Amino acid sequence: MKKIFILLVVLSSIISCKQDKEISTDVFTKVYTDDNILTQAFSIDNAADTVLKGKSGTRLYISAHTFVDSLGKPVTQKITLELKEALTVSDMVLCNLTTTSGNKPLESGGMVFLNAKAEGHSVRIADKADIKVSIPADSARSGMQVFEGKKDTIGISWENPVPVLNQQIGERREKEKRKLELKLKELRTNVTYSVDGFTDPYAAPQEVSNKVSEIGWSGNGLIITKDSTFKVGKYTVHFYVNKNLQKYQQAIIPEDYDPETDELIGYNTFKEDEKTSYLFSLKKLGWANIDRFFSDPRTKEIELITTVDNQSDFKTIYISMVFKNQKMYLQGYQKKDGTYCFSHGDFEKTMLPVGETVCIFATAYKNDKPYFAMRSFTISEKQTIALALQETTVEQLKQKVSTGI
Repeated sequence: MKKIFILLVVLSSIISCKQDKEISTDVFTKVYTDDNILTQAFSIDNAADTVLKGKSGTRLYISAHTFVDSLGKPVTQKITLELKEALTVSDMVLCNLTTTSGNKPLESGGMVFLNAKAEGHSVRIADKADIKVSIPADSARSGMQVFEGKKDTIGISWENPVPVLNQQIGERREKEKRKLELKLKELRTNVTYSVDGFTDPYAAPQEVSNKVSEIGWSGNGLIITKDSTFKVGKYTVHFYVNKNLQKYQQAIIPEDYDPETDELIGYNTFKEDEKTSYLFSLKKLGWANIDRFFSDPRTKEIELITTVDNQSDFKTIYISMVFKNQKMYLQGYQKKDGTYCFSHGDFEKTMLPVGETVCIFATAYKNDKPYFAMRSFTISEKQTIALALQETTVEQLKQKVSTGI
């Protein structure tokens, strides 16, 4: 049988027989899989507004009645929401979450996966609803878009980009703040009082005034039928029956009210600094990626060739590249001469930013064992990078990826 290698940008077009296709997926089912990211599960009430925070800092703002069943009816049972966060390049590599849309490279701001079920049955986001998402960032960059991810056993494609403008999110956020709506109740009391030693009871110490107010306006107001006397510390206070009722309008303050911001705490309110967070909305469950198309003035046509010294020992080799200074993870391509490059075919020249520091990975799987090689370097206009695959373990490979980027 003719030897076949994975051509990583056009994987499906070159896997021409079932046996090699099965072998090619070993890397993705046993090494680079979703299982490398923690699945975080939350139980939520669909009838209530909810705010969730992931372990890596992702925040989800979910309004009441966001989820519906397959018939479009609001879900009444408890919902189990699953969250995966891929916010670092090593997360993206270990889960095979490349950053390209079509043939164009993307610079990622972070990826999230959401899934929801009620009593074991899948639910979806209602047509007129969405989930607000906040992803932390060192500094939010302009031109970002939200891409929908479609994942299969050997990769992911990012499609259907929707522009995101933090300003628009901010304006929407202002509209969604639950401002304090004061509700008043009328209190009544028939009490007047005096304090021994003070002609004007209001001149008594503050602790006395506070206690009198606490007693006199407790509940809906104190009504007495006879005079009484009590002590506040060393001071003697006299309550007297007054024929004329005193009335007072009191505001009802919710327990979750924040007086510093004049808002109710914890519901549909973004608190993040938009300079250090990406804020966007999701209409669908599944993988989502906030990216922008990569643009660097240093990008030019270069000759970058990657070779694998012992490639004849393997039927399938996975070649990829990560950028050290951007969240970018690109697939490689095997040329007709057996070498590897980062274009989309022999007909196309490689276009990469000269001076950028990158790391190239080679991964293969043989006899139920992974093989791995990596090398970091700075891109120049003409260079050859030689790799030699060595046997490793999945855990050692994960460690090398995490520390090598």
